[in-house]
Amino acid sequence: MYNAKVHEYELIKGELKSLKISSIPEYDISSALAIQVWKSITYSKISLFKRIIGLMITEKIKIEDKININSPFTALYYFEPVKMRQDNKQIMENGVNFLEPCNHCNIFLIKKLSFKAFCKKILVFNEAFSKLKKFDTIKRMYYAASTATVAEVVEKLSESEIARQTKCLLTFQDHEMMENIFVQFVHINGGSSICLQHGQRVYRKQDADYMAFENFISDYTLLWNQFSKLQYLKAGYDESRLPVVGSTKYANEGNDMLKNEKVVDRGTIINRRTIGIVLNAPSQFKSELMNTKLIEWGIKFAVKYDYIVNIKLHPTDEEEKYKKYLSHNVELCDINMSMMDFSKNISFGIGHASGALIDLIIMDIPVFLFNNEISFPLELPDDVMFSTYEQMCLKINRWIENYLKGNDTFENTRKIYYEDNAVDKHKVFFAKMRDIYEKH
Repeated sequence: MYNAKVHEYELIKGELKSLKISSIPEYDISSALAIQVWKSITYSKISLFKRIIGLMITEKIKIEDKININSPFTALYYFEPVKMRQDNKQIMENGVNFLEPCNHCNIFLIKKLSFKAFCKKILVFNEAFSKLKKFDTIKRMYYAASTATVAEVVEKLSESEIARQTKCLLTFQDHEMMENIFVQFVHINGGSSICLQHGQRVYRKQDADYMAFENFISDYTLLWNQFSKLQYLKAGYDESRLPVVGSTKYANEGNDMLKNEKVVDRGTIINRRTIGIVLNAPSQFKSELMNTKLIEWGIKFAVKYDYIVNIKLHPTDEEEKYKKYLSHNVELCDINMSMMDFSKNISFGIGHASGALIDLIIMDIPVFLFNNEISFPLELPDDVMFSTYEQMCLKINRWIENYLKGNDTFENTRKIYYEDNAVDKHKVFFAKMRDIYEKH
């Protein structure tokens, strides 16, 4: 169960909290290695051993700088844009557009053998390994190799003109190793940091999302809605660090992709007669079991009531697994299709543990939530929650009937998840940051 994994995660983080390395004594290794700790719980020993080889021998850190010498701001990219999920790339690019003009810093892991880098790493590896005595050999080696990478990144940042002059850093997420180290680097040197929201996380000690809350070290995270803010408040963070600016995914400098007024006409979407099934990430607990049940119920409903089914896979899933469901009225959407494009073809969405349901809600598309042991605890009215196929049919048909009678029961749900004037709110936030740093 994921609760057990979260408990083990907390225990390991607690042990790593006291790990201090002589070359980088100011750095919190437990914070930098949050994802590595999670992997050590979920990966096999063979997979961990392969990562040890990569970290110590076959991989090397490379930093590329694009300098705007007049800017105290830096946007950090730890990814190759061509390989990044399209929705995540859009979030980062929109966030950077509000920050421009700014410096750009790209950190890469490249495949390259380096005897010089290995010699430096082995010193840190040995120091960390000697201090991590409470773990089995493979985990000790994995944490030690990861710590050696932390030291390598700090060294590279110290050599980077951009990193040294950064007063305010924008990252995609701050619980990932490379970004976390840069955030710590900036804080140690007296600067501040901002990270972006991606996905609709829910604070509960059940899954990997817990890392994002437990390991939130940036000064600010730009939140999409009041529901997201509530999750961080539940995690114990101060409200001053939680500005709600609207969805960065759908707002950029020149275009607010979501308007404040009602987005779609209900009659139009009902006439589409298409169900949108939104699947959860395959890596999540019991995800494939619940995804399968959702598809089977959706297809059964479509056959009975003459609908088309559009299935939206999680971007990390594999299309091949779902081709058996294809028929004249069942379609698999392109795995990289945006939620905005997906929303244009459906009457309503059904799902259980995917933050993509929030995308549909803010686009004013009704959603119905399969309430099960892994479903998101979203704030939704009871009349859109179902636990059985029969309940699903009843509640979908009741909503359609109520709408046709002039009673749109979904009317108020969007207000929980949609923050209006996103473009203006992003501009106001970044203008305040500029006032702080450009006057110094």
